[in-house]
Amino acid sequence: MFVTPIEHAVQKRKKQKQRSVVDPVTRERQLKRNLADLEKDNFSDIRFEIPKDLLQRRVLPISVRRILSSRKTFVNYLDETPNSRYNTCVAKPSYKPPRKFCNVCGYWGKYACQNCGTSYCSKGCEVIHSETRCMKVYA
Repeated sequence: MFVTPIEHAVQKRKKQKQRSVVDPVTRERQLKRNLADLEKDNFSDIRFEIPKDLLQRRVLPISVRRILSSRKTFVNYLDETPNSRYNTCVAKPSYKPPRKFCNVCGYWGKYACQNCGTSYCSKGCEVIHSETRCMKVYA
């Protein structure tokens, strides 16, 4: 079936009217949900084995060797120090704009989805995003 350019433009406008953009509140809610899912996955600290020869070297101070040889996590050390200012330290807001990374591959996100505002870096990542991850809302 042949579609004239005018009919094609009319159909395109109808599709654009059907599509509604996700508002910032919904974006924020989705972001918080994604962060909560990540926290569920990362609930424990990472443990790794330190080679014995590293602990026996005299180059490292005794305090560093003691920390490396213990089985405590960073959170345990923070709990032990009562006057720790780690949780209360504050930095000035950055004067540079926030960095945007591709939601699919993690590279620099130069482009943004028109539907949900999520960043992506290339046409390939845009296709993957639109097929699987986009928070499209149709009226």
